[in-house]
Amino acid sequence: MHYAGVHSDAVRRVWGSGAVWGCGIHGEMSRISTDEPIGVDTRFAAPTSATRAGVERGARMIGCGGPALGEMIDLGFGNPDLPPPQEALAAIAAELARSHPARYGDSAGTVAYRAGVAALYERRWGVSLDPDAEVTQVLGAKEGLHHVLAVLPPGPVGVPMPSYPTHHEAVLVAGRPLVGLELDPDDRDGRHFIERAADLARAGRVRAIVLSFPHNPTGVTTTRAMLEELVAAAVEAGVTLVHDFAYWATVLEERPSVSLLEIPEARSVAVELVSLSKSHSMAGFRAGALAGSGAIVQRVRARKRAFDHGLSQPVEAGALWALHDGDRAADELARRYRVRRDVLVAGLRRLGWGRVANPAGSMFVWAQPRGGLDDAGVTRHLVDEHGVLLGAGRDFGATEAGWLRFSLIAEPEVLDEAVRRLGQCALLGSASAPEGSLAS
Repeated sequence: MHYAGVHSDAVRRVWGSGAVWGCGIHGEMSRISTDEPIGVDTRFAAPTSATRAGVERGARMIGCGGPALGEMIDLGFGNPDLPPPQEALAAIAAELARSHPARYGDSAGTVAYRAGVAALYERRWGVSLDPDAEVTQVLGAKEGLHHVLAVLPPGPVGVPMPSYPTHHEAVLVAGRPLVGLELDPDDRDGRHFIERAADLARAGRVRAIVLSFPHNPTGVTTTRAMLEELVAAAVEAGVTLVHDFAYWATVLEERPSVSLLEIPEARSVAVELVSLSKSHSMAGFRAGALAGSGAIVQRVRARKRAFDHGLSQPVEAGALWALHDGDRAADELARRYRVRRDVLVAGLRRLGWGRVANPAGSMFVWAQPRGGLDDAGVTRHLVDEHGVLLGAGRDFGATEAGWLRFSLIAEPEVLDEAVRRLGQCALLGSASAPEGSLAS
């Protein structure tokens, strides 16, 4: 996908529920089940969400600034527009002022950093972790997922469909067969996804399962009871669970997020990835951690020694503030995303769109104007003709055509303007834009 010049290799797929495919790092597909997929593109794909030429037509990309005629509204890439907390930046600045702030760090993270992650888990979820045995630093959840899949035993990996593209890509780069598990945006507790995943685990169809709640792109959350069911199946079958917990703080309803590690039995089969990218708008600093199964954590820690030297000392200082003292800042960011969600969901529903998921978590809205829509073509048209940049559902492995992903990376008045422009797009089959502002 291309988002304002930012490129990531997107694997375009639409999987049938439970369809199993294998793929090497060059994208050659080998079918290993008898289920027919809805459609498959066998290559690492060219961009589908927008064309670079279309993006360059905009005078500038806008987010927190007010929209003006001819400006491009970027709601595509999930890149936080809100700044990190001032206290975190102050901690970074103070460390920069010390002598030797640019020396190599530790690929596992310092003792203080790992203890900070353990403190976060104890405070937020009542989970006691051994910082030495059960925590290691990763440079963001994305990098961490690649490392985890590289150290697991070979075999098929279950992945939600739709999902964050890195979930698909990491499986394919690791040279493992991928099992697509449909996750319906109306399934607010992820019940059907978890039941299907548990069934596949017990049947020996997968060796590992990637899950992520709150979920990108649908915003679906889950409950401890549902996760307990999946953990029981994983323990019984010896299947590894990998929970991408990137949106642990971006909760848009009163129900708190659930850590997989709250379930005691999970510690033997599961690891969890957390980061400060979305919780504290520190995406570019790449401060993350892997926690859980000591055996997997130690294998990842050993592997990382060959790849990196960990975070820089100044960034780690800012991360330590967030881990120990950043709860109020994270809650405030979640509140602002909640306001944006309410504005956008109300606007799309007033346009008469067919399905608009009301996310319980994450920083995205997943919506379908009407079934059968060519979402890739529509996203290109929206950039070229209306100056709105969105994500095409097929880039996330949507099992049905026509889905679009909105990132909540703009202030309410900008979202209001985006809705107005969408109302003028004949391809979406919507009525004219609603009168008056949706922002309140």
